Amino acid sequence: MVKHYFTVAIRNLFKNKIQSLLNIICLAIGMVSVIIIFNYSKFESTYDNFYKDTDKIFRVEYNTKSGDVWSYGCTYHTGPFGPLLKAEYPEISEFTRIYQNSNPVLITYKEEKSLIKSHDIHWVDQGFLTIFDCLFLKGVKKNALSEPNTVVLTESTANKYFGKEDPIGKSILVDREQYRVTGVCADPPSNTHFHYKYLFSLNTLINRTAWMQVWDRGAGFYTYVKFGSDINKVDMENKMLDVFHKHLDRTPERDDVGFEYKLRPITDIHLHCHFIQELEKNSDIKLIWFIFIFGIFILLITIVNAINLVISNSLNRAKEVGVRKVVGGHKSQLIYQFLIEHLLINVLAMIIALTIFLISPMFVRHIFSSYIFSPIDILKDGWIWGLIIILLSISTILSGIYPALVLSSFKPISVLRGKLSTSKIGILMRKGLIIFQFMTALALVATVITINKQFSFMQTQDLGFNKDQILIVNGPRAVADSTLLSSLSFFKEEVSKLSTINNITISNIVPGIDPSTYLGANLYSDQERVRIGIFSVDYSFIETYNMELLAGRSFDENFRTDFRSIMISESVSKELGFVNPEDAIGQELDILLIRVPIKIIGVLADFHQLSLDNEYTPVGMLLNIRTRNYVSVNINMIDVENTISDIEDLWKNSFPNDSYSYYFLDSSFDQQYSNYLTFGRLIQFFTIVVLIISFLGLWALSTNSILLRTKEVAIRKVYFASPLNIVWLLIKYYYILILIAAVITLPIAYHILNNWLINYAFRISIAWWFFVIPILVVTIITILTVGYGIFKVSNKNLAETLKYE
Repeated sequence: MVKHYFTVAIRNLFKNKIQSLLNIICLAIGMVSVIIIFNYSKFESTYDNFYKDTDKIFRVEYNTKSGDVWSYGCTYHTGPFGPLLKAEYPEISEFTRIYQNSNPVLITYKEEKSLIKSHDIHWVDQGFLTIFDCLFLKGVKKNALSEPNTVVLTESTANKYFGKEDPIGKSILVDREQYRVTGVCADPPSNTHFHYKYLFSLNTLINRTAWMQVWDRGAGFYTYVKFGSDINKVDMENKMLDVFHKHLDRTPERDDVGFEYKLRPITDIHLHCHFIQELEKNSDIKLIWFIFIFGIFILLITIVNAINLVISNSLNRAKEVGVRKVVGGHKSQLIYQFLIEHLLINVLAMIIALTIFLISPMFVRHIFSSYIFSPIDILKDGWIWGLIIILLSISTILSGIYPALVLSSFKPISVLRGKLSTSKIGILMRKGLIIFQFMTALALVATVITINKQFSFMQTQDLGFNKDQILIVNGPRAVADSTLLSSLSFFKEEVSKLSTINNITISNIVPGIDPSTYLGANLYSDQERVRIGIFSVDYSFIETYNMELLAGRSFDENFRTDFRSIMISESVSKELGFVNPEDAIGQELDILLIRVPIKIIGVLADFHQLSLDNEYTPVGMLLNIRTRNYVSVNINMIDVENTISDIEDLWKNSFPNDSYSYYFLDSSFDQQYSNYLTFGRLIQFFTIVVLIISFLGLWALSTNSILLRTKEVAIRKVYFASPLNIVWLLIKYYYILILIAAVITLPIAYHILNNWLINYAFRISIAWWFFVIPILVVTIITILTVGYGIFKVSNKNLAETLKYE
């Protein structure tokens, strides 16, 4: 019997080739989309869960509050904090501090020089190798980083420098300091919240840097702890607060601001943590849920489309059902027959989907820039086959059961007489399915418009400085301190002489980089401190970046006292209590770690140091002509290639032992939006997929529906109905359904999108036309989709249509 069902199913597939092929293709597109989306969601949700005893690893964070509002969270801690926790609490089996310099470093081995970006380089304690379960390939793990001036390299980094040589015991030059290679470990997995290439011994810095050893001075250490057994997290957080009060000689009653420590599970960092001071840019659980739900909607829209395709061919199948019932076929047998047909269709669709999945990395990498995967490896994993079976089961049952029940319920007498009637429930069901497709299309088009406008707004908004013609050259790392000033002055002077250069400045920070140093500051007349991100700049920083000065002046070589002066941003001025920027000029600040009064000489208009999903960074600029980290060159964009070459020649003359490395500020600044751009590309791509699936189904449905009204159209033409009237008659049905879908969907979409925009510090307002355009787009696509059927029917020969009437 089962063999007979499959035989009939195959015959029906070949009998209705176009509809069957259309159904299989749509299901295949939907299935592969769901597989990719679910696999990406799984990848994102499994960050950092591969470490040994990962449930016992936490990052220590703290929050502060003013009044009743928790206003600031931070991942940074002072140098002694980690060792003190380990010493005072036996529950902690291991700890590590991670220090990430904000500046790139120059690494030299033999004659090869490499300028390495800061996010690849970390100074860590010996405990890092245990907590992060580093797999050692060479060297001894136990004491690899216990001594100063030692380094552990990842496998790919070691191969870069040493090739097939054994790197253990060899030395590399880091800026101007030798580090001995004591170990080679495996590269970190892609799904970890930060990636490292060089692990330097933190003892190198701790032993020679005073501020790193003081409890209440400076903070720049990410601190991780691992517990020996399960703990009560809240109790442990309170114990950490006791350490804070004890070593600062403070009590809760003496605190002028609230303070609390938090233990963040390492598996929560990537999706649930959004501090400015992160080792790397994190993702967002909201985006993952959005993508996950999006995948479910694609599956539903695919199934709805399959149902509509079957129902559109219901008249042809109804006669088959009538004959089967006349010769004794039972309803249950008919249901089995239709379910097996759909099982066959879904299996064929899944085979095509898996074939597409095998080649998907070629196009997926353009959507998920950070997501690199091997389909073969994924297909070896058990969970993917569980997903495939679930997809097949759900798709077969949902796409097959309703058509099976509808078609098997037709009355044979009515069908064989040529009178096929549909119940009111059936009509409503069909309309409901079409409305659901329109609702999904409207919601997705509105989402794409809103996302594109928000991202475009963030990338084109006035930042408060010029970023479009700024060339950033990474500062010299190998030059000795005794010759630094003269070399920098010579280089800057020579570059300024080039005809294509507008201005040049040197600083420790450039826009797009979070100031790693935030210091508390207050007026001498007011003990309430404000938080300021400290920049070190030279005399021409403001002019090079075309920043707006609201009051006072910039740094000037004619004023020797400017080395004890500061320029602050407008937001800092307001936090200090000044209504007008002019009122701040001449006031003196007491800044933590700076032992002399600092006079305010200028107030700058607020500018976006970081991306527009952050509030304005409170900034204070100090004069430092010995800063070396970044050289910003405002260039004339007419002859860029030769300008870069000329600057390189001058660089080699000034810093012969350094590597020349540069980038353009605009492209670097926009890298902050990489996660959002990935999200935007994802939504756009799968919106197109959903629209294709939906309107292919609509095309098949409308074509059959219009052909059923051929005689009606012919009679109307006999009575001189105009083509416009006929077109309106046939399109009106779908237009009404679009309006119903719009009334239901667009208010919900407005609420969801408006809540999404609240996450951005600077955002657009949703205009009325955001929702008019989706209606127009869906209406136009619908007209074009059903237009072929209308054209075919309206141009059919009247005599041919009515000759049997």
